[in-house]
Order: sequence, then structure tokens, then C-alpha cells
Amino acid sequence: DLPNTNTESITVEILDISGRVVQIISNQMNFSNSSISLKQLNQASGVYFIRVSNELATATKKVIIK
Repeated sequence: DLPNTNTESITVEILDISGRVVQIISNQMNFSNSSISLKQLNQASGVYFIRVSNELATATKKVIIK
């Protein structure tokens, strides 16, 4: 979980299994009410990591796209 400072600049990076960044989404958003659909990512089936960062912290989660 990232600290919530309401509206802030966050970066969302999609990494492949080897750790290579395959997509970057950077946006000013209301963090508490934001979501990203995996359908928006346009990635092939496989294992990915989603890394979300703000000024204070970074969180990474593993996802499997079928």
C-alpha cells in the first residue's frame, strides 16, 4: 500500500518476467479512487509485475494475464 496524499503524481510501470519495463503510465490522479483495467494494458498473455510509485513509496505486485 502506498501512502495516500489524495491527488498526487503517481507512476505505474508494467514489467515483464525479466524485469524489463514494457509500459509506463504516469498520471496525476486521485489515488484513493483510481483503478487500472488489465484490458487497458494491451499485453500478451504471461506473467508481469505492476509497479506503482509516488513520491513517498513504491509497491510491486505480480499479475498473470491469460
